[in-house]
Amino acid sequence: MKKYDIIDFDEQLKDRKERREDRREFRREDRMDRRYGRRDRRGGRKVGIVILIIILILVALYVVASVYFTKHFMYKTEVNGIDASFMTADEVQTRLQDRLEEYVLTLEERGGKSEQIRGTELNIHGDFDTKITDALREQSALSWITKSWSKKEVNVDAVASYDADRLSSLIGTLDCMDESQMTKSRSASISAEQTDGVFTIVDEVYGTEIKEDELRKAVGEAVDSLADSIDLSKAGCYKDPKYTKDSDEVKAALESVNKMTGMTITYDMKDIDPVVNGADTIRSWINISKKMKVSLDEDKIAEFVDEFAKKYNTSYTPRKFTTASGEEVTLPGGYYGWRLDKSAEREALISEVQAGKDVSREPHWYRTAASHTSRDYGNTYAEVDISMQEMWFFENGNQKLNSSVVTGDETKGRATPRGMFAIMYKEKDATLNGEDYSSPVSYFMPFETNVGFHDATWRSDFGGSIYKGDGSHGCVNMPFSAAKSLFSMIEKGTPVIVHD
Repeated sequence: MKKYDIIDFDEQLKDRKERREDRREFRREDRMDRRYGRRDRRGGRKVGIVILIIILILVALYVVASVYFTKHFMYKTEVNGIDASFMTADEVQTRLQDRLEEYVLTLEERGGKSEQIRGTELNIHGDFDTKITDALREQSALSWITKSWSKKEVNVDAVASYDADRLSSLIGTLDCMDESQMTKSRSASISAEQTDGVFTIVDEVYGTEIKEDELRKAVGEAVDSLADSIDLSKAGCYKDPKYTKDSDEVKAALESVNKMTGMTITYDMKDIDPVVNGADTIRSWINISKKMKVSLDEDKIAEFVDEFAKKYNTSYTPRKFTTASGEEVTLPGGYYGWRLDKSAEREALISEVQAGKDVSREPHWYRTAASHTSRDYGNTYAEVDISMQEMWFFENGNQKLNSSVVTGDETKGRATPRGMFAIMYKEKDATLNGEDYSSPVSYFMPFETNVGFHDATWRSDFGGSIYKGDGSHGCVNMPFSAAKSLFSMIEKGTPVIVHD
């Protein structure tokens, strides 16, 4: 045998041996796989059984709980303010009955006040019938698992009976029903004066005037539900303001007012300070209706004009006067002086405010005078002293003329009128006509109707007591030269002061 043949044979034996070992290892692993695989399947079946049992237990518990909550109120349930968690309808009724015996309704009123109505005053007692049981049925027992964790408030109406007539009488005796103690509510409004240059909203006022029907309704419902308290404001028992500071109507009114008052009307008063009618004054002429509509109130403008006239009018008013002889007398009136044309002034103000532009002008005077000071007649005037039968003419405070005169015959009812007047016009070569006379004169200066200064050449004497029995028909008779001088100096509108 050859050497290489022996080597080949050994290698073949070795290969066969290795293949047998591989087969044994494969069979061993296969046996292990089969053994442990069966064990895993047996463990999985056990887990499934456990889970099924747990599910069945949970279902059973859910069913038991559902059945339980058909007879009991759920957790966190309040019935008419009573904690009814896990209680039966009978237990809740018992608790409510106990509460009825001590029931007190507190009325919370404005101003921090409160009043109470006691159940014993109303003969209150339980009247449950099936109301609590019905409320229990409505809680849906099957949904307990989702509803049990949130608070539930159940309000059952009319669980108590009481004497309605007694309740009505008690309400009538409440302090809040006493009209003498009530204060009215007031809607928000627009201020009458400016703050920092603008008008503002005045806050509304919540009063205590009761709406009786609402109060009776609210109290009745509160007692029916056994409420512990009732807030009269929230229950709508008060007559509240219609408009508040946040109302669009109030804001629109404020805008309109500030727009209308954004101008001034200045009166030029000549020798005294001007009168400025600014925002506050114009605001007083504005009317804001109950519906918050803004308009110009012509009646208020008329009131303003009347007050202005009372303050500055001097025409036809008695005035103090110091005579040429130094005596102080009181003049009885007379048309001379300031007199406002009220109708024209009202119309002007209305038009100017509507235009909304600043204005500076004189008031609309019907009559004017020399000054707005206490001496409205100024320093240039003519004076007639009836008792002395003399006249003077002063120009800028200086005496320019003094003359004796003859005034109206007082014994015949033709007295010269006293008061303050003004030269109406001047006329040369006039003829004065009356019922029983016709007198030509060279210089005529009337100051009251047909009464005036004029020359009287038919007279030789003046002064003294001639006027008593031989006086004029009312005019002031003057010597020719004096009348001529006066005519040359005096002007239309010059004040004429006649006194005793």
